[in-house]
Amino acid sequence: MPDRLRRSAPVLVLAAIAVVAAVVCGVAARAAGPLNPVASWARPAGRDFVATKSQYESMLTAAHVAGSAAVVVIVAVLAAVVVAMVAHRRRTRA
Repeated sequence: MPDRLRRSAPVLVLAAIAVVAAVVCGVAARAAGPLNPVASWARPAGRDFVATKSQYESMLTAAHVAGSAAVVVIVAVLAAVVVAMVAHRRRTRA
């Protein structure tokens, strides 16, 4: 069993990275507040909001972190799929 786990370790690591990045993306998107383009249903009908400079900068930073984490999720999932396919092909050839 440890040998099988060792062969699938890269896929498991990439999947774990994707899960952690998805959680970071969700938390950062929630922290972005009114600057979060996805959660338009969670705020009032108008697009205007009042914030101090530090609040606006923290919301902007959170929006950038959410976007970056989303990219990491996509890349990690695609890499996990590719690694799993390559490993499967190697096992069937051997």
